[in-house]
Amino acid sequence: RAYDNMARYLKVARSDVRLLYLSSRVVSSARRAMVAYRVKLDQSGRGPFHGGSTPSSGYLALYLMLQLCDQITVYGFGLDDEAGRTQEYHYFHLFTEKSSKEKNS
Repeated sequence: RAYDNMARYLKVARSDVRLLYLSSRVVSSARRAMVAYRVKLDQSGRGPFHGGSTPSSGYLALYLMLQLCDQITVYGFGLDDEAGRTQEYHYFHLFTEKSSKEKNS
């Protein structure tokens, strides 16, 4: 119902926007990829990670574009600013205490 309401609204208010319904299978697949990546990082001594297991909307968008496009360019997903300082995450805090101390020392 919420999807239908949004679709009706956008059709009138923003005809330039195309609304797509994201299947729960895409979210599940993205979650599996994220968890597998974290496990590999853990095994290499760069974990454990204390963030949630639900991918953020930005991660889902990136994951979906990797499935649909031959090439993508990503901006704003870096961990450091131009001065080398660690940036905060909006949804999950993905750094461990160990890697944060190493990064900031």
